[in-house]
Amino acid sequence: MHIPFFSKTPEPPEFYKQYAAQFSGKSLPELDEARFVVFDTETTGTNAREDRMLSIGALELKGNKISLSSSFELYVKQEVFNEEAVAIHGILRENRKYKKVSEEEAVKAFLEFIGDAILVGHHVGFDIGIINYALKRLG
Repeated sequence: MHIPFFSKTPEPPEFYKQYAAQFSGKSLPELDEARFVVFDTETTGTNAREDRMLSIGALELKGNKISLSSSFELYVKQEVFNEEAVAIHGILRENRKYKKVSEEEAVKAFLEFIGDAILVGHHVGFDIGIINYALKRLG
């Protein structure tokens, strides 16, 4: 007798449950009251599934004003290194100029920074993909 194997979708981690809870029952704000976060990632390459995030930078726009006091910049410890990509972003594996954090710390801090903001970016689909694959690795 063959018993089929049913994989259960794992329970998301607590930090993600807290992030997702912000959106429950909320309506979109008026444009002049909306908080926008303009962000970009630097990565080891152009494959969101295989490559890794090296840094995340972001700033806040609200009421048609850029808030430099509300900005975000983190560098991620490099588990994957692509020497050819250094010519594009200039981030070296062993650069002591920047304090680097784990991918988990970076993603958690970024989710906390963005909150329920509207995300804006150039090639934002790729950047969101990089972050989503990092989230997937975190469960």
